[in-house]
Parts: sequence; structure tokens; C-alpha cells
Amino acid sequence: MTELRYSVPALNVLRRFHRASAVVFVEGDDDRHFWRNIAQANGLPSIYVESADGVKSLDEVEGKILNDGARVIIARDADHKPFTRDAVHHPRIVYTYGYSIENTLYCPNTINDLARKLARSLSDYTTIAFEWYSKFSKTAKELLIYDVANHRFKRGITVFGNSCHRFLESASSPYLSAKKVNNFLESLSTNFSQEEVNECVSLVEADPREIRWLIKGHFLTLAVVNLIKHIVRNARSKSIALSLENLYSGTVDGCLKCNVDHCPALSAMVNRLSEAIAAV
Repeated sequence: MTELRYSVPALNVLRRFHRASAVVFVEGDDDRHFWRNIAQANGLPSIYVESADGVKSLDEVEGKILNDGARVIIARDADHKPFTRDAVHHPRIVYTYGYSIENTLYCPNTINDLARKLARSLSDYTTIAFEWYSKFSKTAKELLIYDVANHRFKRGITVFGNSCHRFLESASSPYLSAKKVNNFLESLSTNFSQEEVNECVSLVEADPREIRWLIKGHFLTLAVVNLIKHIVRNARSKSIALSLENLYSGTVDGCLKCNVDHCPALSAMVNRLSEAIAAV
């Protein structure tokens, strides 16, 4: 489906057709299970989550909500919208807490749970995951600032990209190389004024979320895979394969195992989705 063809009247009756409290449109199939789990994590009224099969179609639904009052919800990645003035504020438009769903999927608790299963171990690797995030985030912070600047000032440069592989210490390492990051940042220096960089430093510093929530989700993926493989290799003295499909299936239900009162990210998304359902 490249173009959504629901009329506004059809959108308004979809929830009755699906016998749900609300219909939530998301960008793609990966997002369907994620947002369904967010709703189930705190016992929200039943929702039906439908894939718009792309950003263009999701934008079309957003337009029908904003311009025609369509009684459906859209749930989408926040990206850098909090920094770029592009966020649309509407009771039936919901955003992820972090940059994308991956920032939530790769929760240290979920990483621990998947690593334990793959390692056939009852050890707790949560501290290792938190320590890894701390080190990774510290090295990635300057990249984040320039990525925010790139989007805020529309320079059209690739900063994070869809993978961190070019910045890793080695192909199998879960850690970024400070030298590789610094060399890359030097190549960007002529694309931004110091005032623009300072403005983005202030924006990032003022954001109450931890840095790991602000980094592009796909940029984290390979490092998370390498971290889990590293944990398992140390535990079992054996190397394993971990595909992206298995990473997704092993992390997508993580929020169902957490207490909403103990996770600000989950709490924020549950609350916003609850408000959106009430506004249908």
C-alpha cells in the first residue's frame, strides 16, 4: 500500500468495524506490535493497530486528523521533532518517548532478558547494559549534537546514518571509537556556524531525557547486537549469530514485563495513548 485510500467517514467508523475503542495508525508492521504492547502494558481500552505502510500514507492520515477531524489516532516516531520545531501537537497524535521505537526496545532490562536466554544463564547483565549505554552515549553525544543541527538547520548531511558500523572500534565491538567519531566531526565543522552548534548543545543539555533516548534508534542496533553477542560469548565461550529479525522478536515484548510506574518512558507513552483514546 503506497497511498491510503480511506475517506474520513470510513476512518470514523473503523473502530466499530474492528470492535475496538480506537484505531491507531502506525508507519509499518514493526510498529504494530510495539504500540499494541504499550496499550496492553497498563490495561488501556482495546485498540486496533493498523500499518499505514509508509511515512507518506501516515502523513495522509495525520492530515485528515488535523484538517477534517478524523476520529482515529496516529502513533509515530518522535525523531528529532522536539528540537526542530516540527512536532504537531494534537490530542490524537502520539509520539515515542525517544527517537524511535528502537530506543525503547533496547531497554537495558530487555537486553538483559534476551542475553540471559541466549547465554542459557541466570546471571543478571543489566548493569553491563547500563554501563555500555553510559560509555556509548558519552562518545555519541557530539554526533547527536551535529545530527540535531543537521535536522534543525536542514543541511541534508548524513550524521548518524542507519548504522554505527563505520564508527565502531572493530566490526564485532559494541563500542564507538572516539578517534573515528572525532575525525568525522572534523569533516563537518565547515557546515555549521559555532552559534548553530552552541544552540544545539543547549537544546540537548536542556532535554530531561538521557542521551540514549535521543540517539537515532537504528544507529544503536548493530552495537546492541554486538553487545549481546559479547555477553553470550563470555558466558558460554561460544559465538552465536543474532539476526535483526531475532533481535526484534526478542525485544518487542519487553514493555509487557515492566511496571509502568517504574519507567518514565513507558509511563509517558501510556499516558499519551490513553489521552488519545479518550479524544476519539
